Amino acid sequence: KKHVTRTVVEDVYYNDIEEESYKIIPVEVDEFTKVYQVKKFNDILKFLTPQGCRILLYLQGVLPHDQDYVEIQRSKVGKVLDVHPNTVSLGIQSLLDQNIICKRGKTDYWINPLVLFNGNRLQYFKKNAPSKINYVAGKEQVKELYEKGKTKKV
Repeated sequence: KKHVTRTVVEDVYYNDIEEESYKIIPVEVDEFTKVYQVKKFNDILKFLTPQGCRILLYLQGVLPHDQDYVEIQRSKVGKVLDVHPNTVSLGIQSLLDQNIICKRGKTDYWINPLVLFNGNRLQYFKKNAPSKINYVAGKEQVKELYEKGKTKKV
């Protein structure tokens, strides 16, 4: 993997005197897509067909940055995966059945950003759907939400 470094400036306090501290951290430069561990992801995988799994893996590689939809042309995807377009259709139907994608247009599909996203999901939601963000007050509330596996509006 390719790595570069960047310098991070932090404010550090010693005996009430503010100083700047510099540290160098490695940063990955290869593009990536995040797959989120949603609660019932194992159930989703259990019920996905093999064709659906192939299309899901394909989507992880082609999902555009900061975009929650993708074009899936059956013939094009079929050539990339070396399968018949009908196989791609079966995979798409499997993803539709598990709510990983939903129809947006003739060949465009919304991607469920709770499962798969390429980019900064929090910034994307702040810009496009701020009412869907749950804010928490502090560490104890975060711990409580994590343990319950639920989110509450504050």
